[in-house]
Amino acid sequence: MPLVSPVGHELILGGQRSGKSRRAEQLAEQWLKGAAGRKAAFVATAQARDDEMRHRIERHQEQRRARLPGMRTIEEPLALDRVIRRYSRPERLLVIDCLTLWLANQLARHEDVVPRKGHGVAENFCQSEAMTSLLTAIEQSRGPLVFVSNEIGLGVVPVGAGVRAYVDALGWLNQQVAARCQRACLMVAGQPLWLKRETQPAVPQTSFPTERPYEAIPTLVETLLGTSSAASHPVLPSVAAALSGLSDSMVGTGGQPPAAFGNDSAAQRDRRSDEEGTDGTGPGTVWFVGAGPGDPDLLTVKGRDLIAQAGAILFAGSLVSEAATRWAPPGCEIADSKGMTLEEICHWLASRALRHRTVIRLQTGDPSLYGALIEMVQPLDDAGVPVKVVPGVSSAFAAAAAGVESLTLPEVTQTVILTRVAGRTPMPEGEDLVSLARHRSTLCIFLSITLLSSIQRDLRAAGWPEDAPILVVHKASWPGEEKIVRTTLADVKEACRQAKIVSQAMIIASPTIGARQWSTLTKSRLYDASFTHRFRRASEERLVDMAVGKLNPRSETRVPEDQTKTTLSDEASDDNLQ
Repeated sequence: MPLVSPVGHELILGGQRSGKSRRAEQLAEQWLKGAAGRKAAFVATAQARDDEMRHRIERHQEQRRARLPGMRTIEEPLALDRVIRRYSRPERLLVIDCLTLWLANQLARHEDVVPRKGHGVAENFCQSEAMTSLLTAIEQSRGPLVFVSNEIGLGVVPVGAGVRAYVDALGWLNQQVAARCQRACLMVAGQPLWLKRETQPAVPQTSFPTERPYEAIPTLVETLLGTSSAASHPVLPSVAAALSGLSDSMVGTGGQPPAAFGNDSAAQRDRRSDEEGTDGTGPGTVWFVGAGPGDPDLLTVKGRDLIAQAGAILFAGSLVSEAATRWAPPGCEIADSKGMTLEEICHWLASRALRHRTVIRLQTGDPSLYGALIEMVQPLDDAGVPVKVVPGVSSAFAAAAAGVESLTLPEVTQTVILTRVAGRTPMPEGEDLVSLARHRSTLCIFLSITLLSSIQRDLRAAGWPEDAPILVVHKASWPGEEKIVRTTLADVKEACRQAKIVSQAMIIASPTIGARQWSTLTKSRLYDASFTHRFRRASEERLVDMAVGKLNPRSETRVPEDQTKTTLSDEASDDNLQ
């Protein structure tokens, strides 16, 4: 039986014993043999509700193990959207068998598909969270998907209302999935009848007078725009000139793609999220997106939405987990910058901006902190490439959250200093740790875990006691990798050695560390009943008590009658909220 290369998604429909599952397995077998490093997984939605179904499942499992011993099986009767988001990768094919049983499981479980007044089961299911989550996951899938489903709507209209509702709902589900697949076929007697068979248009081969085709870009720009138009264009000449100077390591030689970035043809394919490309008047926008401290779920909603529509993503693999790119659409070009120089990073971003409306530079934490942001933005400005920034959660705040600590406390410190210790990068005059530490405020020390001896020396020189509390967090928020060390100035180096923390750590030295265990704590006046601000008036009873000296405004405790009466001395204003 002739097969189609499984690039993109395919929906396989058919009746019972029509050959649906067999075709799906053949596609998986073809995928695995197509290139080294490919993987495949079978996602089973069936539940063994009786002995016959249990035997059927076991038989299918044995047959798959015999034909495809390297194919993993994932049992998931309900949460297909989560499976797709977790396991879909450019190198992994997912075979989902089948949507028919998934729908039955959903209708049996979820109350949100129970018919409402004026709505049937099918209409209600199409508006359910289960349906929309699955369709969104398909659209955002990073790798190819093969769906198996039954076509049960070819006969007469069923008599029973429940059966009619199920047939309608499955028909709607099949339509929605087919609309998001490049191919759809109906299996009859083991043969595919093609309902939809999109093919990728062949990319015409252009003959270049050199093995390094990027060198010909300035000539191509003049050919396309004309000499005078090309010279006066505000963007393309400078970008083309920059691209013509790319190294072999970035563009490849002899017509072969660069090893670091994979095949550029994948990035040139049409995709729903980036289908318009650039508008012809200039390059797309490069977004510098803060990936946060490590946990992909700490990406901002805006950052995640941009990833979902990106045409190309360059992530800092030494500090950012690749899992942060899991929302990227199929065909999105994804590259790791950890082996690249600053010039190569800027060239990569500029060249992709010529092809895509949305290009993302995914950076650790927040791009404005120790992220070389301006060093990358200036060359893009010179090339006429638009730049925007999406902030991210800094590891300083993730570390404080991991330890359930507050970086500021009333009457302890109201100042947070974000800094680092001088290493290969010197510190400007007046910003040495000794000078900063003399303020006795909170110090969040970045990029300095290998310089703990220097930190101890400088804090001691600034007058910090040996028992000063210090919090060290390694890979704050990284799932399964986070380490938290609570220690003191005297013991911080040995404590980190025992915990084997040698990289990617935030050091917080602050008089607020450990306040959760303090027996006395000065409270913020914002929430005091005696404090007036524009959203709340003070309690009259408490104001009277304070006026006659019966209530201490800071501790909220009664004052003995023989002590001097006190009054609330500071004005209640919008600016005085602490």
